[in-house]
Amino acid sequence: MEESEQKPGSAQQYDSSLKDFIELNAALLIPELVPGAQFERSISVELIRPVIRADKVFVIRYKGESYILHIEIESRSHPEMPARLLAYNAILYHDQKLPVRSLLLYPFTVESPARSPLVVKMEEQMLITFHFDVLSLSELDAQRFVEQQKRELYPLLPTMQNVTPLLIKRAMEELVEVYQHDEATLSKQFVWMELLLDRTTTIGDLDKGLIREVLKMYDSLWDENPRIQKMVQDKLKEGLLQGLKEGLLKGLEEGRQEGRQEGRQEGRQEGRMAGEIAAKKAVVVKIAQARFPRLSELFQRHVNQYADSTQLDAFIQQLIVTPDEDSARRLLTLPEDF
Repeated sequence: MEESEQKPGSAQQYDSSLKDFIELNAALLIPELVPGAQFERSISVELIRPVIRADKVFVIRYKGESYILHIEIESRSHPEMPARLLAYNAILYHDQKLPVRSLLLYPFTVESPARSPLVVKMEEQMLITFHFDVLSLSELDAQRFVEQQKRELYPLLPTMQNVTPLLIKRAMEELVEVYQHDEATLSKQFVWMELLLDRTTTIGDLDKGLIREVLKMYDSLWDENPRIQKMVQDKLKEGLLQGLKEGLLKGLEEGRQEGRQEGRQEGRQEGRMAGEIAAKKAVVVKIAQARFPRLSELFQRHVNQYADSTQLDAFIQQLIVTPDEDSARRLLTLPEDF
Protein backbone atom coordinates (compact mmCIF):
# COMPACT_ATOMS: atom_id res chain seq x y z
CA MET A 1 0.00 0.00 0.00
CA GLU A 2 1.07 3.55 -0.50
CA GLU A 3 1.62 6.03 2.28
CA SER A 4 -1.95 7.29 2.00
CA GLU A 5 -4.69 5.28 3.68
CA GLN A 6 -6.18 2.50 1.60
CA LYS A 7 -8.88 -0.10 2.10
CA PRO A 8 -7.50 -3.55 3.01
CA GLY A 9 -9.49 -5.24 0.22
CA SER A 10 -7.91 -3.05 -2.44
CA ALA A 11 -4.37 -3.77 -1.25
CA GLN A 12 -5.13 -7.48 -1.11
CA GLN A 13 -6.24 -7.34 -4.74
CA TYR A 14 -2.85 -6.00 -5.91
CA ASP A 15 -0.83 -8.30 -3.64
CA SER A 16 -2.74 -11.37 -4.80
CA SER A 17 -2.30 -10.48 -8.47
CA LEU A 18 1.43 -9.91 -8.08
CA LYS A 19 1.86 -13.17 -6.16
CA ASP A 20 0.12 -15.03 -8.98
CA PHE A 21 2.35 -13.33 -11.53
CA ILE A 22 5.56 -14.20 -9.63
CA GLU A 23 4.47 -17.82 -9.19
CA LEU A 24 3.83 -18.29 -12.92
CA ASN A 25 6.98 -16.47 -14.06
CA ALA A 26 9.47 -17.45 -11.35
CA ALA A 27 12.01 -18.96 -13.75
CA LEU A 28 12.34 -15.68 -15.67
CA LEU A 29 11.83 -13.26 -12.81
CA ILE A 30 14.26 -14.69 -10.24
CA PRO A 31 17.42 -14.00 -12.32
CA GLU A 32 16.24 -10.39 -12.60
CA LEU A 33 15.60 -10.03 -8.87
CA VAL A 34 18.74 -11.89 -7.80
CA PRO A 35 21.34 -11.56 -10.58
CA GLY A 36 23.24 -14.83 -11.01
CA ALA A 37 20.54 -17.00 -9.45
CA GLN A 38 18.63 -19.74 -11.28
CA PHE A 39 15.16 -21.02 -10.42
CA GLU A 40 14.95 -24.71 -9.48
CA ARG A 41 11.52 -25.31 -7.94
CA SER A 42 8.77 -23.77 -5.82
CA ILE A 43 8.09 -24.67 -2.22
CA SER A 44 4.52 -24.81 -1.00
CA VAL A 45 4.03 -22.23 1.72
CA GLU A 46 1.71 -24.71 3.43
CA LEU A 47 4.86 -26.45 4.64
CA ILE A 48 5.63 -23.40 6.75
CA ARG A 49 4.25 -23.31 10.28
CA PRO A 50 0.74 -21.87 10.28
CA VAL A 51 1.45 -19.05 12.72
CA ILE A 52 2.90 -17.01 9.86
CA ARG A 53 2.57 -17.30 6.09
CA ALA A 54 5.27 -16.33 3.62
CA ASP A 55 4.37 -14.90 0.22
CA LYS A 56 6.58 -16.86 -2.20
CA VAL A 57 9.35 -19.37 -1.52
CA PHE A 58 11.65 -21.02 -4.07
CA VAL A 59 14.75 -23.22 -4.24
CA ILE A 60 17.38 -21.46 -6.34
CA ARG A 61 20.87 -22.21 -7.62
CA TYR A 62 23.36 -19.42 -6.91
CA LYS A 63 27.07 -19.69 -7.74
CA GLY A 64 26.87 -23.46 -7.72
CA GLU A 65 25.06 -23.80 -4.40
CA SER A 66 21.42 -24.42 -3.49
CA TYR A 67 19.59 -21.79 -1.45
CA ILE A 68 16.08 -20.85 -0.42
CA LEU A 69 14.77 -17.58 -1.86
CA HIS A 70 11.94 -16.03 0.11
CA ILE A 71 10.16 -13.11 -1.61
CA GLU A 72 7.89 -11.00 0.55
CA ILE A 73 5.71 -8.47 -1.30
CA GLU A 74 4.73 -5.26 0.46
CA SER A 75 2.78 -2.29 -0.90
CA ARG A 76 3.56 0.02 2.01
CA SER A 77 6.20 0.37 4.70
CA HIS A 78 5.82 -1.54 7.96
CA PRO A 79 8.17 -0.80 10.86
CA GLU A 80 8.00 -4.44 11.95
CA MET A 81 8.83 -5.88 8.52
CA PRO A 82 12.54 -6.63 9.20
CA ALA A 83 11.55 -8.62 12.29
CA ARG A 84 8.91 -10.51 10.30
CA LEU A 85 11.48 -11.33 7.62
CA LEU A 86 13.80 -12.64 10.30
CA ALA A 87 11.05 -14.92 11.64
CA TYR A 88 10.31 -16.25 8.15
CA ASN A 89 14.02 -16.74 7.49
CA ALA A 90 14.61 -18.72 10.68
CA ILE A 91 11.61 -21.00 10.18
CA LEU A 92 12.47 -21.67 6.54
CA TYR A 93 16.05 -22.50 7.48
CA HIS A 94 14.79 -24.82 10.22
CA ASP A 95 12.36 -26.59 7.87
CA GLN A 96 14.43 -26.73 4.66
CA LYS A 97 17.96 -27.04 6.06
CA LEU A 98 19.27 -24.62 3.43
CA PRO A 99 20.55 -21.05 3.70
CA VAL A 100 17.73 -18.58 3.13
CA ARG A 101 18.02 -15.37 1.14
CA SER A 102 15.22 -12.93 1.99
CA LEU A 103 14.03 -10.39 -0.56
CA LEU A 104 11.58 -7.63 0.34
CA LEU A 105 9.85 -6.55 -2.87
CA TYR A 106 8.02 -3.22 -3.15
CA PRO A 107 5.83 -3.11 -6.28
CA PHE A 108 5.23 0.62 -5.75
CA THR A 109 7.19 3.53 -4.34
CA VAL A 110 6.94 3.77 -0.55
CA GLU A 111 7.92 6.63 1.70
CA SER A 112 10.06 4.71 4.21
CA PRO A 113 11.23 1.36 2.85
CA ALA A 114 12.79 -1.12 5.25
CA ARG A 115 16.56 -1.03 5.50
CA SER A 116 19.01 -3.87 5.94
CA PRO A 117 20.47 -5.12 8.21
CA LEU A 118 18.25 -5.67 11.22
CA VAL A 119 20.47 -5.34 14.26
CA VAL A 120 19.40 -6.59 17.68
CA LYS A 121 21.60 -5.64 20.63
CA MET A 122 21.52 -6.04 24.37
CA GLU A 123 23.50 -3.15 25.80
CA GLU A 124 26.77 -3.43 23.87
CA GLN A 125 26.38 -7.10 22.99
CA MET A 126 25.40 -7.85 19.37
CA LEU A 127 22.71 -10.52 19.45
CA ILE A 128 21.53 -10.62 15.83
CA THR A 129 22.67 -9.06 12.57
CA PHE A 130 20.19 -10.07 9.88
CA HIS A 131 20.83 -9.03 6.27
CA PHE A 132 18.06 -9.00 3.67
CA ASP A 133 17.62 -7.62 0.16
CA VAL A 134 15.27 -4.74 -0.69
CA LEU A 135 14.06 -4.02 -4.22
CA SER A 136 11.50 -1.53 -5.46
CA LEU A 137 10.16 -2.22 -8.95
CA SER A 138 10.08 1.55 -9.47
CA GLU A 139 13.90 1.46 -9.59
CA LEU A 140 13.95 -0.86 -12.62
CA ASP A 141 14.19 0.43 -16.19
CA ALA A 142 11.21 -0.55 -18.35
CA GLN A 143 13.15 0.27 -21.53
CA ARG A 144 15.71 -2.44 -20.76
CA PHE A 145 13.06 -5.14 -20.35
CA VAL A 146 11.46 -4.27 -23.70
CA GLU A 147 14.77 -3.96 -25.54
CA GLN A 148 15.75 -7.41 -24.26
CA GLN A 149 12.24 -8.70 -25.17
CA LYS A 150 11.59 -10.23 -21.77
CA ARG A 151 7.94 -10.49 -22.69
CA GLU A 152 6.79 -12.69 -19.83
CA LEU A 153 7.72 -9.82 -17.50
CA TYR A 154 5.92 -7.08 -19.48
CA PRO A 155 2.96 -6.92 -17.05
CA LEU A 156 5.37 -5.36 -14.52
CA LEU A 157 6.30 -2.49 -16.87
CA PRO A 158 3.79 0.03 -15.41
CA THR A 159 5.59 -0.10 -12.06
CA MET A 160 9.00 0.82 -13.51
CA GLN A 161 10.85 3.92 -14.65
CA ASN A 162 10.95 5.31 -18.22
CA VAL A 163 7.48 4.05 -19.12
CA THR A 164 5.77 5.77 -22.05
CA PRO A 165 2.50 5.07 -23.86
CA LEU A 166 4.50 4.09 -26.98
CA LEU A 167 6.56 1.62 -24.96
CA ILE A 168 3.42 0.03 -23.50
CA LYS A 169 1.84 -0.11 -26.97
CA ARG A 170 4.90 -1.87 -28.34
CA ALA A 171 4.90 -4.31 -25.43
CA MET A 172 1.21 -5.09 -25.85
CA GLU A 173 1.58 -5.67 -29.58
CA GLU A 174 4.42 -8.10 -28.89
CA LEU A 175 2.29 -9.93 -26.33
CA VAL A 176 -0.58 -10.19 -28.81
CA GLU A 177 1.80 -11.72 -31.36
CA VAL A 178 3.31 -14.17 -28.88
CA TYR A 179 0.00 -15.30 -27.35
CA GLN A 180 -2.23 -15.00 -30.43
CA HIS A 181 -3.29 -18.64 -30.01
CA ASP A 182 -3.49 -18.53 -26.22
CA GLU A 183 -6.13 -15.98 -25.31
CA ALA A 184 -6.29 -17.11 -21.66
CA THR A 185 -2.61 -16.31 -21.06
CA LEU A 186 -2.86 -13.06 -23.04
CA SER A 187 -5.83 -12.02 -20.92
CA LYS A 188 -3.84 -12.59 -17.73
CA GLN A 189 -0.98 -10.44 -19.02
CA PHE A 190 -3.28 -7.48 -19.67
CA VAL A 191 -5.20 -7.92 -16.41
CA TRP A 192 -1.96 -7.79 -14.43
CA MET A 193 -0.78 -4.80 -16.42
CA GLU A 194 -3.93 -2.75 -15.85
CA LEU A 195 -4.14 -3.58 -12.14
CA LEU A 196 -0.57 -2.39 -11.62
CA LEU A 197 -1.14 0.67 -13.81
CA ASP A 198 -3.93 1.84 -11.50
CA ARG A 199 -1.62 1.91 -8.48
CA THR A 200 1.74 2.95 -9.86
CA THR A 201 3.17 6.41 -9.18
CA THR A 202 5.98 6.18 -11.75
CA ILE A 203 3.62 7.27 -14.56
CA GLY A 204 1.95 10.69 -14.73
CA ASP A 205 -1.81 11.07 -15.01
CA LEU A 206 -1.63 12.18 -18.64
CA ASP A 207 0.42 9.15 -19.71
CA LYS A 208 -1.81 6.88 -17.62
CA GLY A 209 -4.79 8.15 -19.56
CA LEU A 210 -3.06 7.51 -22.90
CA ILE A 211 -2.03 4.01 -21.79
CA ARG A 212 -5.59 3.24 -20.72
CA GLU A 213 -6.74 4.22 -24.21
CA VAL A 214 -4.33 1.64 -25.61
CA LEU A 215 -5.57 -0.96 -23.13
CA LYS A 216 -9.17 -0.25 -24.15
CA MET A 217 -8.38 -1.88 -27.49
CA TYR A 218 -8.31 -5.15 -25.58
CA ASP A 219 -11.27 -4.58 -23.27
CA SER A 220 -12.88 -7.85 -24.35
CA LEU A 221 -9.94 -9.76 -22.86
CA TRP A 222 -10.35 -7.85 -19.60
CA ASP A 223 -14.11 -8.38 -19.46
CA GLU A 224 -13.90 -12.09 -20.27
CA ASN A 225 -11.23 -12.88 -17.68
CA PRO A 226 -12.84 -15.10 -14.97
CA ARG A 227 -10.90 -13.39 -12.18
CA ILE A 228 -12.15 -9.96 -13.24
CA GLN A 229 -15.72 -11.21 -13.63
CA LYS A 230 -15.66 -12.50 -10.06
CA MET A 231 -14.12 -9.26 -8.77
CA VAL A 232 -16.82 -7.23 -10.53
CA GLN A 233 -19.64 -9.36 -9.16
CA ASP A 234 -18.22 -9.31 -5.63
CA LYS A 235 -17.72 -5.54 -5.74
CA LEU A 236 -21.17 -5.02 -7.20
CA LYS A 237 -22.80 -6.94 -4.37
CA GLU A 238 -20.66 -5.18 -1.78
CA GLY A 239 -21.36 -1.79 -3.36
CA LEU A 240 -25.10 -2.32 -3.50
CA LEU A 241 -25.32 -3.38 0.14
CA GLN A 242 -22.98 -0.66 1.39
CA GLY A 243 -24.67 1.97 -0.75
CA LEU A 244 -28.11 1.05 0.53
CA LYS A 245 -26.90 1.11 4.11
CA GLU A 246 -25.07 4.44 3.85
CA GLY A 247 -27.77 6.04 1.75
CA LEU A 248 -30.58 5.00 4.04
CA LEU A 249 -28.71 6.18 7.12
CA LYS A 250 -28.02 9.51 5.46
CA GLY A 251 -31.62 9.79 4.34
CA LEU A 252 -32.98 9.01 7.78
CA GLU A 253 -30.77 11.64 9.35
CA GLU A 254 -31.81 14.25 6.80
CA GLY A 255 -35.43 13.34 7.41
CA ARG A 256 -35.04 13.76 11.15
CA GLN A 257 -33.34 17.13 10.73
CA GLU A 258 -36.02 18.34 8.31
CA GLY A 259 -38.77 17.18 10.62
CA ARG A 260 -37.23 18.89 13.63
CA GLN A 261 -36.73 22.15 11.73
CA GLU A 262 -40.23 22.33 10.27
CA GLY A 263 -42.12 20.69 13.13
CA ARG A 264 -45.04 20.08 10.75
CA GLN A 265 -46.40 17.08 8.87
CA GLU A 266 -45.42 18.64 5.57
CA GLY A 267 -41.88 19.09 6.79
CA ARG A 268 -41.60 15.46 7.88
CA GLN A 269 -42.87 14.23 4.54
CA GLU A 270 -40.38 16.39 2.67
CA GLY A 271 -37.65 15.13 4.94
CA ARG A 272 -38.51 11.53 4.25
CA MET A 273 -38.58 12.22 0.51
CA ALA A 274 -35.20 13.93 0.66
CA GLY A 275 -33.84 10.98 2.60
CA GLU A 276 -35.13 8.52 0.03
CA ILE A 277 -33.55 10.47 -2.84
CA ALA A 278 -30.24 10.75 -0.97
CA ALA A 279 -30.28 7.00 -0.36
CA LYS A 280 -30.82 6.22 -4.04
CA LYS A 281 -28.09 8.64 -5.13
CA ALA A 282 -25.69 6.85 -2.78
CA VAL A 283 -26.67 3.53 -4.37
CA VAL A 284 -25.89 4.91 -7.85
CA VAL A 285 -22.44 6.05 -6.72
CA LYS A 286 -21.65 2.70 -5.09
CA ILE A 287 -22.72 0.72 -8.15
CA ALA A 288 -20.58 2.97 -10.37
CA GLN A 289 -17.58 2.54 -8.06
CA ALA A 290 -17.95 -1.24 -8.20
CA ARG A 291 -18.67 -1.69 -11.93
CA PHE A 292 -17.04 1.31 -13.62
CA PRO A 293 -14.47 2.77 -11.18
CA ARG A 294 -12.93 5.01 -13.85
CA LEU A 295 -16.29 6.75 -14.26
CA SER A 296 -17.34 6.92 -10.60
CA GLU A 297 -16.63 10.66 -10.24
CA LEU A 298 -18.65 11.41 -13.38
CA PHE A 299 -21.58 9.40 -12.03
CA GLN A 300 -21.34 11.19 -8.69
CA ARG A 301 -21.67 14.57 -10.43
CA HIS A 302 -24.30 13.36 -12.87
CA VAL A 303 -26.64 11.91 -10.26
CA ASN A 304 -26.84 15.22 -8.39
CA GLN A 305 -29.12 16.59 -11.13
CA TYR A 306 -31.93 14.20 -10.15
CA ALA A 307 -34.56 15.35 -7.68
CA ASP A 308 -37.18 12.73 -8.50
CA SER A 309 -37.24 9.32 -6.81
CA THR A 310 -38.90 7.57 -9.78
CA GLN A 311 -36.26 8.83 -12.20
CA LEU A 312 -33.55 7.57 -9.88
CA ASP A 313 -35.19 4.13 -9.77
CA ALA A 314 -35.09 3.95 -13.56
CA PHE A 315 -31.48 5.18 -13.65
CA ILE A 316 -30.40 2.53 -11.10
CA GLN A 317 -32.06 -0.23 -13.11
CA GLN A 318 -30.27 0.85 -16.29
CA LEU A 319 -26.94 1.17 -14.51
CA ILE A 320 -27.17 -2.36 -13.10
CA VAL A 321 -27.70 -3.93 -16.53
CA THR A 322 -25.26 -1.68 -18.45
CA PRO A 323 -22.83 -4.18 -20.05
CA ASP A 324 -19.64 -2.15 -20.49
CA GLU A 325 -17.88 1.16 -19.92
CA ASP A 326 -18.80 2.63 -23.30
CA SER A 327 -22.49 1.98 -22.60
CA ALA A 328 -22.04 3.53 -19.16
CA ARG A 329 -20.62 6.68 -20.77
CA ARG A 330 -23.68 6.88 -23.00
CA LEU A 331 -25.88 6.47 -19.94
CA LEU A 332 -24.30 9.62 -18.52
CA THR A 333 -25.69 11.62 -21.43
CA LEU A 334 -29.32 10.71 -20.82
CA PRO A 335 -31.63 13.72 -20.45
CA GLU A 336 -33.29 14.36 -17.16
CA ASP A 337 -36.71 13.26 -18.44
CA PHE A 338 -35.60 9.97 -20.02
